[in-house]
Amino acid sequence: MRHMPIGERRANRRSMRCDCAWLSGARLRHGLTLEVVNLSAGGALVEAAARLLPGANVELQLTSPGWRWFVTARILRCHVSALVMDQGVRYRAALRFQHRLEPPWRNGQLDAAWRPADAGAEV
Repeated sequence: MRHMPIGERRANRRSMRCDCAWLSGARLRHGLTLEVVNLSAGGALVEAAARLLPGANVELQLTSPGWRWFVTARILRCHVSALVMDQGVRYRAALRFQHRLEPPWRNGQLDAAWRPADAGAEV
C-alpha cells in the first residue's frame, strides 16, 4: 500500500506560545485556567489540568492588559499530553472559535489602536 502525503489542512497561521507573550491569561467561563500552546485567528491549542469533552461548546476568555475577548469555541479533540509529578495529568485540546480573532498585536506588541472587529469581542 502506498501512502500519499497529507497536505496542510490549517486555514490560519499559528502563533506559538513564545509569540503570544502579550497574552496574560486564558480561561473557560467556569474558571478552568488554560495555557495557550498556539493561537490563530480561527482557534487555539491549549493545555489544562482537566479533560475537555470533544464536541462540546465552551466560552473562552483571552486577556491582556487593557483587553479582553470572549468567544464560544468548539472542542475538536482532547488527549493526555503529559503526566507531571507535582501537577498530575495535563490535557491538550484543540478549540475552534465561533468568531475569528483579529490579531491585536503588531511586531509582538499589543496594538493600542486595535479594536475587536466582531460581535464576540469586548474591550
